[in-house]
Amino acid sequence: MRLFVTVLLALVVQRAEATTTPILVVHSYSSQYPWTKGQDEGFMETLAETPDLNFSSATEYLDTKRRPYDEGYASESARFFEIKFAGYRPAAIYVTDDDALVFARDHLSRIFPGAPIFFSGVDDVAVLDTIDPSLVTGVFARKEVIPNIDWLRAYDKNADDFIFLGDGSSTDMAIKSEVRKALAPTGVRATFVDEKSIDRALERVRELPGKYVFVTAVGGMTDAKGQLLTLTDIMRRITGTGRLIVSMADNFVIEGALGGWVTSGREQGRAAAGLMLAHLSGKPVASLPPVTKSPNAFVFDDKVLEDQGITLPTDVRSRALLLNRRETFFERHQKLIHGIEIGLAVLFAGSVVVAFIVLTKKNRTLSQSRQSLEQTNAELVTAVAERTRMQDELSKSADRLALAVKAGGVATWDFDPVRNTSVWDAQAFALYGYGHGSSVNPCEAWAKGVHPEDGPRLQKEVQMALSGEKDLNCEYRVVWPDGSVHHIRTLAIVQRDASGSPLLMIGTIWDITERVETEAELRRRNHQLIEANDTANRLARKAELASIAKSEFLANMSHEIRTPMNGVLGFTALLQDTTLTSEQREFVSNLSSSGEVLLNLVNDILDFSKIEAGKLDLELIDFDLPNLVSSFCNVFASQAEDKGLA
Repeated sequence: MRLFVTVLLALVVQRAEATTTPILVVHSYSSQYPWTKGQDEGFMETLAETPDLNFSSATEYLDTKRRPYDEGYASESARFFEIKFAGYRPAAIYVTDDDALVFARDHLSRIFPGAPIFFSGVDDVAVLDTIDPSLVTGVFARKEVIPNIDWLRAYDKNADDFIFLGDGSSTDMAIKSEVRKALAPTGVRATFVDEKSIDRALERVRELPGKYVFVTAVGGMTDAKGQLLTLTDIMRRITGTGRLIVSMADNFVIEGALGGWVTSGREQGRAAAGLMLAHLSGKPVASLPPVTKSPNAFVFDDKVLEDQGITLPTDVRSRALLLNRRETFFERHQKLIHGIEIGLAVLFAGSVVVAFIVLTKKNRTLSQSRQSLEQTNAELVTAVAERTRMQDELSKSADRLALAVKAGGVATWDFDPVRNTSVWDAQAFALYGYGHGSSVNPCEAWAKGVHPEDGPRLQKEVQMALSGEKDLNCEYRVVWPDGSVHHIRTLAIVQRDASGSPLLMIGTIWDITERVETEAELRRRNHQLIEANDTANRLARKAELASIAKSEFLANMSHEIRTPMNGVLGFTALLQDTTLTSEQREFVSNLSSSGEVLLNLVNDILDFSKIEAGKLDLELIDFDLPNLVSSFCNVFASQAEDKGLA
């Protein structure tokens, strides 16, 4: 069983080795050198991004920045490779920079016969004449000086004297050979300093005229004891000369160097990996010509640009990668602005809630109003509907303001009380009626724009904020250049130094014209509702008084009619007791019946008054129906006879 497991593991290992693509990587410089590190990362990242490639890598460093590359060192390194990699068969070899390519050409091609070689970061194009194109290809790092000369002259018309500084290495000499060829037809004055000792190099630079120093290859410079310096120390000392340092490789854009049109180590590694992947997928090396058009780019240190007051040409800045990018106003005050936005949103939401509660109470009061007069009720219902519409408009205004804050509609500004200067963003100018690109000074725009009636009050608020009595939080009017008046609200806080003196006032402003106009319209509508309610109350009181007057009139008139009526009925009764003819007795009887009817009518009128007053009492009594009908007929008998009715 143990033997079976051992054989199985051996087969698994053998199969894994058979399916893995071995790649040997040889760098000219150390693993800590930024240029080498960038090439290695770009190369490995590109291979790792290939889904079907399972590769293993072995990496070695010649470290020729510390030890000059010569035949003796090359022979020692070759013996080391023969011993360490005995039996190793790489599918491909990747080398970086000039020394490693020469080592691969002279020794690795012998140690690993038939293995294709891919390079990057090589400056000496003349090496093409000495390599086998069927086995060697790669990417050249062409240090193009003309793009740097062009953008410098676009910025500085007097730029015509340049210093090219290098460590005297083979890479440095290859770069300067190309630079001399490129500058020959331009007439540019150029001085080349090639010194391994940084002290001697900087001494020569200080003696030379010229404002601009081009760094070609300086990674091999040493101190006074001959010890190799780190690239960080080298660049720090070079930038300490006070000259503007133009880099020709991205690894030199450090320690205050300006940057420029540079070669990119990472892109060099990626390009070389692309050639190797094409070969591993089946293409012969001979069909993959070397890349002589270096993948270069504009790279600048934005902090150095700011410190030196350099404004890049527009076409250069649009293409450039900016390191140590300076912060924008919004980035510097992002927390403050977000805090103000949240505070504004909470404040406005609270205002909407309060307005909603007030409106709800008023609507409830209106809904309890009297319903007796239809026209007044219709007016009240219409007013309630109008108020609801105004409430919706106010809510929509709140939503629009929230959206404006979120989308950046709130303008930002700051004011320096020491220098008496102010900085506005574009939205602030827009809130004062000035279009994009306006050249008006913020302080001038503020002085002209604030409404004359509000200016003294606003100035007093600002002074109170600066003195620490309160934060700035007020509303005022702005008169635009076209004469229109807009309402503005501003919030601000003051930054102070250790002694409490104001350093900077930072604030926001936004347009509240719509809210102010809405509130004014709401007050006008509310005043109309109050007047309508007063009118309804007056009409109701008038109707009530009219009803009382009617009742009193009926009561008085009924009383006045009953007094003489009782006299008539009394004398009628006396006549019935005297001696009368039958015809006279019939007349007196009819007169008595009519009087009784009239008296009953008066009593009925009094009953109506009692009904309105809620005081009528019903009384059930027996009555003589034939006599009632006979009396009713006697009243209308004479009228019926006149009309010939039976």
